[in-house]
Amino acid sequence: NKPMPPDDMAGVPDDLRMGYKLLKNAGYVPEEVTLKKEISRIEDLLATCRDELEKITQLKRLGCLKTKL
Repeated sequence: NKPMPPDDMAGVPDDLRMGYKLLKNAGYVPEEVTLKKEISRIEDLLATCRDELEKITQLKRLGCLKTKL
């Protein structure tokens, strides 16, 4: 017998599980996940950016995203 895969809904209250499952199946991604991905992308961009004006623009954008998160 193989063990069951971990339940990714283990921390979700029973009364909310169906709603979360519907959102997940519909492809909904929580805003926090989207923001974290964008922050990571900008941080990677800043690590290699040589243009000072572009760096300033991206740093401002990064600050706004971190505030929003």
